[in-house]
Amino acid sequence: MPGLNYVEKGQGKPALVFLHFFGGSSNAWSEVMARSSARHRCIALDLRGFGASGPPDKPYLVQDHVNDVVATLAAFQLDEWILVGHSMGGKIATLLAARRPPGLTGLILLAPSPPTPEPMSDHDRNALLDAYGQRPAIEELVRKLTVQPLSTVLFTQVVADHLRISPVAWKAWIEVGSQEDLSAEIGLVEVPVQVVSGAQDPIFSTRFLQTEFEQWFPAAVYTEIPDVGHLLPLEAPACLPNLEGVR
Repeated sequence: MPGLNYVEKGQGKPALVFLHFFGGSSNAWSEVMARSSARHRCIALDLRGFGASGPPDKPYLVQDHVNDVVATLAAFQLDEWILVGHSMGGKIATLLAARRPPGLTGLILLAPSPPTPEPMSDHDRNALLDAYGQRPAIEELVRKLTVQPLSTVLFTQVVADHLRISPVAWKAWIEVGSQEDLSAEIGLVEVPVQVVSGAQDPIFSTRFLQTEFEQWFPAAVYTEIPDVGHLLPLEAPACLPNLEGVR
């Protein structure tokens, strides 16, 4: 299967590799990359079935996404890099970091989906499944996920990214990936970890993230950003912590 689509900007070490949230694409990192590319090589990927990456040929597990990312990054020959994962991308990033890939010097998780099954009710899961391809439902979803209002251009982009997701990728994450329990595979992460949360995140509270992740990352640094919801890279593009702390 062809490699993942990506957007690249800037130069400098360590490189930053970005994995987006469910519903997003590499577009979600545009403002973050604009801020970081003066000092770092920035690479934002479209996960399989999202953005401009082709649809999966089967319902993907988290490990399948990890394999895609590893295969795509091999061409970049990165010798020093930090992995940044947001929400769904955070769960994928955590499993990838547990594989101890060469050159990885740090892990930044923004409102990450935990290695354990997400705390989503059957009602909410079914509503999300039914929202596929439905613009009004997607627009309402984006509004619920955010506290800081998005510009018209940014809001339109986020909705469009949701609407172009492959149906297989949409269903697979909601029914399978988000519900996977990877806790037995996460004990090997040896790089510094920082976890960033929005103080008004309607999905993963700071307390929830600390409780979930401290069992695997007891030395992780936690940062809470006030007046921000779930879509941290879009609501607060200055959300990345001090990168010296994750090297």
